[in-house]
Amino acid sequence: MVGSLFDVIHTPAKFPDSVPHQRLILKIDSYGITSKVQSWIRAFLTDRRQRVSISGSVSEWSPVTRGVPQGSILGPVLFVIFINDLPDVLNSWCQMYADDTRVSTTVDFEKESQVLQKDIDRLVEWADRWQLHFNAAKCKVIHLGRNNPAHKYTMKMHNSEDRTVLEPTGTEKDLGVQVDAELKFSQHIEMQVAKANRILGLIRHSYQFLDGVSIKQLFTALVRPHLEFANVAWSPKYQKDKNLIEGVQRRATRLVPGLSTLPTQ
Repeated sequence: MVGSLFDVIHTPAKFPDSVPHQRLILKIDSYGITSKVQSWIRAFLTDRRQRVSISGSVSEWSPVTRGVPQGSILGPVLFVIFINDLPDVLNSWCQMYADDTRVSTTVDFEKESQVLQKDIDRLVEWADRWQLHFNAAKCKVIHLGRNNPAHKYTMKMHNSEDRTVLEPTGTEKDLGVQVDAELKFSQHIEMQVAKANRILGLIRHSYQFLDGVSIKQLFTALVRPHLEFANVAWSPKYQKDKNLIEGVQRRATRLVPGLSTLPTQ
């Protein structure tokens, strides 16, 4: 909502590696996946073993009772099935991508922050029920908006009644975009421009062997993606940020034979 204050809880977790197989089968059954399909999935998950090999020395075989197979097509589908009901236990807005979960709500009123705190408790209860856990030390809260009251939030520790205060942060990476509390995105732009300039520097060291077409292709494939990824969300507001982005393109233009001496305006 425009003009509202928001609190966002970021809860990273290694859930894909921790999904208990027996609990996963229960979830699959609850969605009506039975008979031969369920038997096939059960066979896909069970009787797996692993061991560690270091410099020719190997450990004993150990049974794998948790986690969905990484790199498989079915693994991500099974993981989505397992966490699909998580938003249903929450009253706040919940976003999930892979093993990252974000819970957020407006905090224009005191009672709204209380709702968010209760949802954090529900997250922990859900995780305990399904034999998973959040690492409270890695969970962060970002307070968005001017004059945000910056409420404190706590999370119960795994297998304990103790609670830890979630650490507030002024900036947090969200799907590759560095989000700051004031939504200026200047830090994100600086980081992306720095990456683009590093790659442009590598191209410059080889530019005497490249023609204009090759330089353009390299710039389009290797440099521009850093400046354009998700730019609908972070489109620069301040002139100084616009100048940083335009500076990358000006430096690239100077590498093209015949254009290096032309004005960039």
